[in-house]
Amino acid sequence: MNSKNLLKFILYSIALILLSSGLTYWMSSHQVIAPASIEVSNPENNCDIRTWYNFQVIAIDQMNEYWIHQGLDLETRAQKAFLLRHNARKYARFMMKDKTEVASLEQRDFNKYGNPDGPSFEYLLEKNQTKGLTISESYEQIIKSASQTNRRQNAVCHTH
Repeated sequence: MNSKNLLKFILYSIALILLSSGLTYWMSSHQVIAPASIEVSNPENNCDIRTWYNFQVIAIDQMNEYWIHQGLDLETRAQKAFLLRHNARKYARFMMKDKTEVASLEQRDFNKYGNPDGPSFEYLLEKNQTKGLTISESYEQIIKSASQTNRRQNAVCHTH
């Protein structure tokens, strides 16, 4: 991926995060300014998609800091972090050209989580509480895990 496309992915990722957090318009004095439009090309291969996905995931930690500053409670922040990660997963799979590979990933997730789209929020909450974590610790763990990527998958594309 060339640097121009990488920059587009970064800008697009930031725009998606801002839109998903409810920030669709910025205020400048008393004038409302709509977000800038950004032309973004689709990823060309699975490694491009993985790079896009990683940008979504690594931003979750910063979004959590923003939500804390907004005064959002822990449960809401955990749900928002989960949704950002979950939606990034679903959209990354949507962008994949090889639908048999997508079907294989969905089957793996169904076998592991009982859901072709990966673990549900409730699944993660129960899993953490089964480990002996309190409800608050479980929410914190969901936020933490939502902002981490799979190193083994990243190694395939040499991304971080």
